[in-house]
Amino acid sequence: PDAKLRTILNEAKYNFPAVNRSDGGRVRLFTDASLALDSLLAAATHDNVKLRINSAYRTYKDQARVWGENCSNAIGSGRCTRRKGKNLTAIPGTSNHGFGLAADFANNSGKQLNESMSEYEWMAENASRFGFKRIASEAWHWEYQTT
Repeated sequence: PDAKLRTILNEAKYNFPAVNRSDGGRVRLFTDASLALDSLLAAATHDNVKLRINSAYRTYKDQARVWGENCSNAIGSGRCTRRKGKNLTAIPGTSNHGFGLAADFANNSGKQLNESMSEYEWMAENASRFGFKRIASEAWHWEYQTT
């Protein structure tokens, strides 16, 4: 529910609106995840690491858009395979973006994190302290995991 979502602090500093087309361009997550993301971003800033968010909470409509962009070959089969170098995309209604538990991270210029970036290295070393875990197939996609 919308009442369970919270906009991150300093959204204008961390949002990358040129890429972020989800949730009206906002950076919101489930409240606990949003608070953890605030702490993660503050720690990164303290360490002089500049992170941006390309996508956080996605509405069902947003996820359907992403599914359509990445998985048009899967319509009817329910399976999304890699297409044109793009990674797997969750079926609308099953994505952790839709539950407000996932964020896609980028460097300061908005480029998705990859394993060769210093920003990724910082995330790999520190994100778990804030409850975030990387999804194996996507270096930019991190999910908030509660214990």
